[in-house]
Amino acid sequence: MPAKMFNQFICSSLMLPEHREALNRHNLALREQEKKMRRPSIAEQQRELWDRLLHDSLHQGKELMVTTTMNEKDSQLLKGVVCKIDPLQQEIRIKAGGNVRRVPVGSVVAVESVRAVDK
Repeated sequence: MPAKMFNQFICSSLMLPEHREALNRHNLALREQEKKMRRPSIAEQQRELWDRLLHDSLHQGKELMVTTTMNEKDSQLLKGVVCKIDPLQQEIRIKAGGNVRRVPVGSVVAVESVRAVDK
């Protein structure tokens, strides 16, 4: 009996089958959206490699390709040189196409050297 009271909307005998199906579709859509929004976990080795690439770009002027995501649908590819790493504001400033772009550290999903990509 307590299990039935736990989720009364799904277990209700007064719920129409059409409503139950709509509720199931809604819950499935929510789970799919959560999967898309979840950021991939980045391994420590990968994070160290990205850190090294960012610092090489900052100090030696090497060009990088940085992929960022702002939401679950859009991703952005920036090709440029790092001009500042700001740990307090958790952002990286990249000079790309003559403009300086601010990139939040949490939105970075990939960092690659341009030379490695061109090969």
